[in-house]
Amino acid sequence: MEILKIVDSQMQFKEISEESMKKMTVTDDVNTLWTDINAGIMTAAEEVCGKRKLEARQKWMTTDILERMEERRRLYKNDVTQDGQKKIQRTET
Repeated sequence: MEILKIVDSQMQFKEISEESMKKMTVTDDVNTLWTDINAGIMTAAEEVCGKRKLEARQKWMTTDILERMEERRRLYKNDVTQDGQKKIQRTET
């Protein structure tokens, strides 16, 4: 993250993340609090640094394949319930 080594980018990241922290709702639920903090940091990072472009490692990989791989990875990481696992298995075919 070479961008965050630039002072202007650091200040912009700090301002955006502080704004998102101010907008958070006060709650006693730790999971909700963590989700809000994580979303604020990720939003600030995407605005300042940009989003990483998916790159094909093989010539035959299309953008559609890369997007499906990313969706499957995201589903697997976030949804470990049986319904979530079934959804992942359906997307494999």
